[in-house]
Amino acid sequence: MSTLDLTFVNVAAQDTATLAEWALDLSNSCGWDHHATLLALAMGHEELVEVVGQKWNWKDIDEKVFSTTLHEEIHRDVQEYEATFGCLRDHDTTAVTPANIDHSVERLEQAMTFSKVQTLVEQNSHSSLP
Repeated sequence: MSTLDLTFVNVAAQDTATLAEWALDLSNSCGWDHHATLLALAMGHEELVEVVGQKWNWKDIDEKVFSTTLHEEIHRDVQEYEATFGCLRDHDTTAVTPANIDHSVERLEQAMTFSKVQTLVEQNSHSSLP
């Protein structure tokens, strides 16, 4: 039995070390006469991890209620809204800094978490499917 596996890499991918891992999986041939080639790409992005740990049932969400709750939470304090999101809205006339973006993202995450808790049904982790 012979194995011919090809992995094509361009110069940009090679320069940025995009191909992080490469291996043959000798136990995974799926009935064919060759083995599976496994590779991992390192695109320079951090892996997203669910830090909350709680599973939520998004399947039966009332989108209108969620959207309304999110809108109300974001706009709850008009002065805070303007201070947080005004520079993003007016980006063509106002300089936006990385700190502005970070603060806006944090506030949006807080509002989304609040809206999620208010409108979604908690799901037992043992019944959650990936």
